[in-house]
Amino acid sequence: MSTEPTTRLTPDSAATARGENFYLHALLGAVVTFFTAIIPFSPVIGGAVAGYLHAEGTDRGIRIGAVSGLMASLPLVAIFVLMFTVMSIGSFVTGEVAGPVFVMVMVGIVFLLVALYTVGLSAAGGYLGASYAASRAEKVAAKDEHQSEMDEAAVETDISERDEPTATEDDGR
Repeated sequence: MSTEPTTRLTPDSAATARGENFYLHALLGAVVTFFTAIIPFSPVIGGAVAGYLHAEGTDRGIRIGAVSGLMASLPLVAIFVLMFTVMSIGSFVTGEVAGPVFVMVMVGIVFLLVALYTVGLSAAGGYLGASYAASRAEKVAAKDEHQSEMDEAAVETDISERDEPTATEDDGR
């Protein structure tokens, strides 16, 4: 027989342990990045949302923010592939290769820089979101601990008041 203690996972801790919500939170952060794209530094907002929702520490916050930024960059990749396809077909039809190749290289460099911008700022936002989630959890834990101490003190006061004889009990003796 094994003497090792067994650890039981609750449904919530099992889902977190397997990371089932990791990609969901990253996708939500990517959606926030997409819809706030008109705001400068919007990837920070999307990454922060993903990091806050995942709330598993700053290391995981950076990872989930980066994945969120990568997901938010996927539409850029689709646009680049579409442009590359159109330019390639055009260069084969016209026989002109140097012009479209130069344009595609320049467009590719710009898209790469935008993708790095998005992933990098999303990772920074993930760190910020995870840090905020951790500080918020600490505040809630401190508040709960303080409340439990207050409850224990109130119970002890009630017990000590019941044990002390009252003035009417002393007169009756």
